[in-house]
Amino acid sequence: MTKLEQLRQLMVQHDIHTYIITKMDPHQSEYSHPRYNEVQFISGFSGSAGKIVVTANEAGLWTDSRYYLQANNELASGFTLHKEGEPDTIDFMQYAANVTKEEDNIGFCGESLSAVAVKKLATRKKKTCQIKYDKNLINEIWKDRPIFSRENIFVYDERYCGETHKAKVAAVREQMAKKNAPMYVISSLDDIAWLFNIRSIGSIGAFNFLAYAVVSEEETMLFMDTTSDDKEATDRLQKQEIKISPYNHVYDYIDESSGAVALSPGRSSYSLFSHLKGRKIVELAHDITATLKARKNSKEKENMRLANERDGVSFVRLIMWLKSAVSIGNVTEYDVTKKLEELRGQDENYMNPSFEPICGYGANGAIVHYKVSQKTAAHLQPKGFVLVDAGANYIEGTTDITRTIALGPLTEEMRRNYTAVLKANIALETLQFRHGAMGVHIDSIARSQMWKEGLHYGHGTGHGIGHLLNVHEGPQSVSEKLVNVVLEEDMLISNEPGVYIEGQYGIRLETSLFITESLTNVHGKFLKFENIVFVPFERKAIVRNMLTQQEIAWINDYHQKVYKKLAPHLSKVEAAWLKDATEAI
Repeated sequence: MTKLEQLRQLMVQHDIHTYIITKMDPHQSEYSHPRYNEVQFISGFSGSAGKIVVTANEAGLWTDSRYYLQANNELASGFTLHKEGEPDTIDFMQYAANVTKEEDNIGFCGESLSAVAVKKLATRKKKTCQIKYDKNLINEIWKDRPIFSRENIFVYDERYCGETHKAKVAAVREQMAKKNAPMYVISSLDDIAWLFNIRSIGSIGAFNFLAYAVVSEEETMLFMDTTSDDKEATDRLQKQEIKISPYNHVYDYIDESSGAVALSPGRSSYSLFSHLKGRKIVELAHDITATLKARKNSKEKENMRLANERDGVSFVRLIMWLKSAVSIGNVTEYDVTKKLEELRGQDENYMNPSFEPICGYGANGAIVHYKVSQKTAAHLQPKGFVLVDAGANYIEGTTDITRTIALGPLTEEMRRNYTAVLKANIALETLQFRHGAMGVHIDSIARSQMWKEGLHYGHGTGHGIGHLLNVHEGPQSVSEKLVNVVLEEDMLISNEPGVYIEGQYGIRLETSLFITESLTNVHGKFLKFENIVFVPFERKAIVRNMLTQQEIAWINDYHQKVYKKLAPHLSKVEAAWLKDATEAI
């Protein structure tokens, strides 16, 4: 009997007619522990974004354009792909509401859906349709479900984070007072790590740990399960008058308290939210901590620049190695990711990848979030493009860099498309914009360069980046979607336009930009961007006559900066190679 058949049997037993499945943990984390990836367990789809709706006769997966190709390759029998963003695709909530009849029940695990999502479902379902959120049916099927584990937590020193826990809590309480909320409940794991200046080492990605936090007018509570290895960090936390209690005790604490509560329904599970029924809830569009965290302080900015400088050295060495190795032969996509890990490991401050690296050669480059595996990795040939998107965590901070590398001869179409992507990247970086703009207001600045060539990409142009935290960090973004967040000074965003030709190749160029003040006059304050990534672009892929004189000058100036920044850290041979790679076009 398949997993899907077992699930449908349980749905009948529990009188559930429509069942919703996500990959979310109780904190609505983008990259949750494998224990919570129920989408992959039931369907085989391993992408980072996916929701499933199962009925007696249908089972559908909803995901966005980054994963269309991947989903087609991975989905188990019995599942249908619903392409989010396509004109004829309704969202999974509306679908669940539509297919559930009057008097029937919609079920889900209350920890796997946010309070915002359930509120949307409640407004769309038929009036007599009931919601059941206390049954986790997948748990009854998943017999070898991974056990959550983590390494010890450690205090992230102020020489890196730049601000004390006490100062951060004071800033949070100031915002709580403005919102007339004597208590603030935080579910978001990266916000908790940021607030308490602690991290937990993992093999991949964010330095988060399972926890809840509550800040009130009188005390600061941290709810997490500790181990003996945490003692040094917990002793320091307790000296800062932080009270530590077991993870699941947060529910009792909330039940025993009273008064208004502030929280973000988008980052809080419905199970947690349901414990607040009957109380005044101050619903935050974004966590107070998220808004504070998005604007990096001077020490964080300094350290993020250093982290990117370190990673630039590793990336340059990778490109140099790759261009030589591919001519010899027998190099796979997997080999490239392992080589980059080896090169980064030579830096004493390197900690781990900030996400699973992407290395897509040829047609695999067109799969936006292509997942490399040793068994299926393609062999690279001395022709065409390979796309490498790989971030790192150094003790100073987090990086996210993408370069598309020419391994040999390119077609004219490849070169024109590469140049269009580069023009889009330059257009955003060189933009001066008035304070008050949101990401949606400037997104088309980059896309317009693609549209001129009849090209488009389905993902966002930019996302926030955490400081030794999540590589994707909100609330700011640059995309076609309306995210009601003004772009502020000291925010950090990625700049990553791309183009993907299915079955042939993909191109993406990604840098990281700090928002800084440009000028202030009678028309208001104007902002600009500072690029902190220093890795050369592919000169042989650039069609010079597609560029304006200003774009040519920008590229030449950028390449001079790359050489000046990185050459002192390279050997003579490596510096000579970089000198050639950064020659004027």
